Amino acid sequence: MRTPTRASGSSTTPSWPSGRRRSVSRGNTSSGLARVPRSSRAGWTMGIGLGPVARVADYDPRWPRGFKEEKARILAAIGSWAERVEHVGSTAVPGLAAKPIIDVLVGLRDLEDAKECIPRLVSIGYEYVPEYETVRPERRYFRKGPAEARTHHLHMVETASAFFRNHILFRDYLRAHPAEAGRYEALKRALAEEHEFNRDAYTEGKTEFVESVLRKATKRRSANRLGRRNPRK
Repeated sequence: MRTPTRASGSSTTPSWPSGRRRSVSRGNTSSGLARVPRSSRAGWTMGIGLGPVARVADYDPRWPRGFKEEKARILAAIGSWAERVEHVGSTAVPGLAAKPIIDVLVGLRDLEDAKECIPRLVSIGYEYVPEYETVRPERRYFRKGPAEARTHHLHMVETASAFFRNHILFRDYLRAHPAEAGRYEALKRALAEEHEFNRDAYTEGKTEFVESVLRKATKRRSANRLGRRNPRK
């Protein structure tokens, strides 16, 4: 195991579960989607097996502050291994309605370091849930709060993974495009009403939108990089 070095984490402060366990193909994972069949192809999205769809609440301006406070607790516990701690999911997008649970994305240099982090996160109130690692072996999943009132979901992956990259791309694109975020909100509200107790159907209903945004975000990032390499004279 490598000797840990203290990480500051990201300073950035401003989910989507599916229900059943699934079999997984071991194809190319460069996109972050190939591990999961089409029927649950929001494959890079946060959740698996988190129970019925929670209510979608109006945006709460306290969410960013709640993340900032939680990030400080997380870094105090595992900052020697965490390269980045990011606020993701709908609560990370200003103005966007969301299930009132803060999604935390922790990036590690090496997923083996999760072994050191698990007991430390448990000590600050998280429950480690390993059962979904047969479906998503690249992620370590934790939750906080009682089942009827979850407060946080924490997802631990390698910082260099497609999972990490795609969640940041999706979040940042919605932050930069309020109209797109508005369309996402309308879709989520409609799906939550239609599929209140069917997590799979709720997630599947968002797949096309999520993949569309991810394609746009990837294209935008590529264009920005090209522009930096070839500035106008």
